[in-house]
Amino acid sequence: MHTELLSVKEACVALNCGVTKLYKLFNDQKIKAIKCEGRTFVTRAEIEAFIASLENYKPQKMRDV
Repeated sequence: MHTELLSVKEACVALNCGVTKLYKLFNDQKIKAIKCEGRTFVTRAEIEAFIASLENYKPQKMRDV
């Protein structure tokens, strides 16, 4: 199974948000972060699940980063 990991910067681009907002989502446990050797990553599946959980969500293709 292939899991695509996104850096914090890439996750921000995918979500169209800033770093502060992304870390708030981590702290609020709305998105699960993965730590590896001091770096923070997010799986693409985690971002897609978060987007799908939002009210008024209308499915569309997630933009590539």
